[in-house]
Amino acid sequence: MYTHRKWIALSIGTVMILILAAFALPARGVVLNGTPGGFLSLPWGTLTDSATGGEYGLVLIARESDDAAGLGQVTVQLLGPSISACSTHGGWVDIGPFTDGENFSGNYPLQDIQCGTAYNMAVSIDGCTAKTELHGFSHSDYPLITYSGQNTVELTFKKTSSDGGKVNMKVYTPMGPIQLNGDVSGAVQMDTCP
Repeated sequence: MYTHRKWIALSIGTVMILILAAFALPARGVVLNGTPGGFLSLPWGTLTDSATGGEYGLVLIARESDDAAGLGQVTVQLLGPSISACSTHGGWVDIGPFTDGENFSGNYPLQDIQCGTAYNMAVSIDGCTAKTELHGFSHSDYPLITYSGQNTVELTFKKTSSDGGKVNMKVYTPMGPIQLNGDVSGAVQMDTCP
């Protein structure tokens, strides 16, 4: 009898955990808590990918909002073997007026997307680590995933010295992520890290 009650309690507990997990907010790659107001500037650096040894030019400038931790703006440019990528802004949607009954004329949002600073992105700059998620554009060729178009980028930068750090960057394409991971050399300014 005691074993039967134990199994019932274990089963109910497991079901409750699964229900709570199903309705919980999804885990995010960017830390949304911390101290607001950090700044990171890498006006030009060289990222050496640890997997391939390929060298990529990298521009990374990010600012976390002074008012809200986890929110900010970020500018990224990546140039290198078989890939180029940038942060983007723009591309507003408007379904337009009725044309006849249930049809709408709409706009062309892709024409308004530009490389440059991405605003209102997930940005966390605390200590010597900066994490961000941003929308971007990339063009990649073989041997990487062959793709050209809009995407999401997840990037973590950890400052290790005044002239470098480590980067983990994932460029998400419909065929899967392109991942670059390695050391960055270049002048780094990060006001939250001595």
